[in-house]
Amino acid sequence: MYLTVPIILFLFFQFGDNPVYFDRIYTISLLVLSFFCINDKDSLSCIGILLLYWLGSEALFDSQGWFAKVMVYALSVWICCSFLRRTLAKVSLFFVLFTLCTEVYWYVIDYQLNARLYYYVGMIAMTNLAIQVLSMRLQLMAEWFKHLSGRNALDYRVAAILKAYLILHYLNLSEYFLRHLFGQKDMLLIYTWFPVLSALLSAATMAVIFMVFFHYKAKSYLMA
Repeated sequence: MYLTVPIILFLFFQFGDNPVYFDRIYTISLLVLSFFCINDKDSLSCIGILLLYWLGSEALFDSQGWFAKVMVYALSVWICCSFLRRTLAKVSLFFVLFTLCTEVYWYVIDYQLNARLYYYVGMIAMTNLAIQVLSMRLQLMAEWFKHLSGRNALDYRVAAILKAYLILHYLNLSEYFLRHLFGQKDMLLIYTWFPVLSALLSAATMAVIFMVFFHYKAKSYLMA
């Protein structure tokens, strides 16, 4: 068990610069962590939410064509509207609608668009959904699995990382519109650092899960 951390760190260091390998290592790491937390339903449910979120992002990245684009925009509007009592959902809805209107405008004027903006819109919606499900985790666990418990450190830390990831997507889209709507062609800061920052947030998620897991493991040994 304790060799898992150095092994995962070695794999990320050795192959993490390749997006395909990074995704596979991250997915395998979450599955391994799920195995370690099999008796801890709270941590296991948090990891399960992250795993579904990650797999959803992979499916979104692989989506192609007009039908996929229309479905992503429609679902994104629906998801954001469903959680409008949250401030981040309101901001997210603004970005979703602004991006949709901009894409329609560019289509009408035949502007050559290379970026798959609907992928980032979909990620914004899915991140909102993941944050909402995480906040409802206790209620869902009680209703579906008859498991009663309280929030732990993992809930708050994972939610904070997801919110940071959401803000990163806001900044990325904002910078893109500054370049293509307002002619600020040299605005490439977020574009340049986006892959690195995304990887760091993913790594931070993994580190938080490990730290919380070993913390509770150490406490159980001390209590024994």
